[in-house]
Amino acid sequence: MSAPEPLLRWQLTTARDLVVLRQRVDQATRIIGCTAMARTRWATAASDIARGILDSGGGEAALSLHNSGVNVLELLLVSAGWIDGAVVDSARRLIGDLEVDVDLAGTTIRMAIPLPSGAVAHDKADALRDALESHAVGDRVTALHSEKRRLENTLSALRTAQYARDRLSALQRTILEVLPDVVWSTDDRGRVAYVNPRWTELTGRSAHPPVDLLDAVIESDRDAARAQWNAAFERGADLRFETRLRTAGGDVRWVLIHGQPHRRDDRRLEWIGAITDIHDTKLREIETARMGEFRDRMVGVVGHDLRSPLWFIGTAARMLLAHGEDPERRERYLEQIVDNVERSRRMIDSLLDWTRTQLGAEIVCDPAPVDLGEMLRTLADQAAVTHPDRDVEVEDGDGVVIEADRDRLMQAIGNLLANALAYGRHDGLITLAALATDTGAIIRVHNRGTPIPPDVLAQIFEPFRRGDDDDDRNRSGLGLGLYIVRAIARAHGGEAHLASTDDGEITARIELPHRQRRRQPRRQSG
Repeated sequence: MSAPEPLLRWQLTTARDLVVLRQRVDQATRIIGCTAMARTRWATAASDIARGILDSGGGEAALSLHNSGVNVLELLLVSAGWIDGAVVDSARRLIGDLEVDVDLAGTTIRMAIPLPSGAVAHDKADALRDALESHAVGDRVTALHSEKRRLENTLSALRTAQYARDRLSALQRTILEVLPDVVWSTDDRGRVAYVNPRWTELTGRSAHPPVDLLDAVIESDRDAARAQWNAAFERGADLRFETRLRTAGGDVRWVLIHGQPHRRDDRRLEWIGAITDIHDTKLREIETARMGEFRDRMVGVVGHDLRSPLWFIGTAARMLLAHGEDPERRERYLEQIVDNVERSRRMIDSLLDWTRTQLGAEIVCDPAPVDLGEMLRTLADQAAVTHPDRDVEVEDGDGVVIEADRDRLMQAIGNLLANALAYGRHDGLITLAALATDTGAIIRVHNRGTPIPPDVLAQIFEPFRRGDDDDDRNRSGLGLGLYIVRAIARAHGGEAHLASTDDGEITARIELPHRQRRRQPRRQSG
């Protein structure tokens, strides 16, 4: 059978094409005059084979009018794959014989539908051609309408998704704006890409990139903070450290800077984190640690420092009871008892002063006119009695009078003098001086001794500090002497300083204003 020129050709790729095929076969058989039963059988057979073609991967269909010899309407179904033989057998049972060609290229099935009249009139052939072409155009229009509806549905879905995304973004922005924490994100190099408005509220700095979060860290903490920041980004690890920020109002607050790395869609890392205000919690931790240290110091003082003079007192008392009839021994034992009682008293007084300052109370001063020259001479005379082998001189101070608490000032200068006697060279001169200034006076204690290293000098006024070369003879105190000197100076509105040169020149200074405001003891809660 020669291949006729197709009246209509179309692809079989979707389930909808099966519906189109059935409609076209039904239309063509109606035009050529087939009965309703015949039309149903041919349309069903064509539909079954086309379904087999779809199952094998798809193909195409073509309708032709063949009027050479016996006039037939031919339906050609071509598949790129092989069609199940059961499908072909089912079609044969409906319509009779059909031609099947199978080769490596696929399967071709020809269904020849005989015309009832045996011949095709020209007008009928033209009507069939026009109807099929018109139907094809209708199919294309229908397809365009279907595509339009599909695009409209897709656009509607996109609009719904965009609306949901906008709502989610608005919700995220609202959450980020009301959070009490600073929220930030960075790129894989640690450069800040986003920071929420809380950053500006906290630090007074712009929230628009580029932003350097560590610029707000106070200068003394900045190097350590930047080292931890860089280390986390180099390792691709979690970030977490505590530091102090300068706020918009100029205050310093403790914060926790923390974040975690995440993989973006492009597989590059980014960090998302927060800055949490932990100031109140940190202050409580510091206070708890300070009170713990205070407790340990108290236990240490009672258990160690006070035990030594009490042991001397007890020993001297027992020896006095055993050998009290000897005047020379009695005097020596009594002197030991008096010296160690005085030593214990000084320890307890120093400890009480330190305890008062640690609990938030100021050292109480009762200011009155004080002749500094006369005070320095009194201290020098006392040193001559207690340390007759040492040279203590008053260099200057005549006529220098200020308002101060005499007893407290005597205590402070006495501590400086005791320090010079304990740590200075035994063959060196100790000089005391008082100099008038425009704002008040400077009291100076100078001696020669071992140079003080800068790291020790920086902490010399901290409590419980002793020199590294302390021996048993020098351990007459708790390491609170210089701490109390500074506390007394500050209670007068002044300051205390200590300087050391490389050749061992040690100079302690107390700077005081002319007049003092009378201070009342602060009531302590509880």
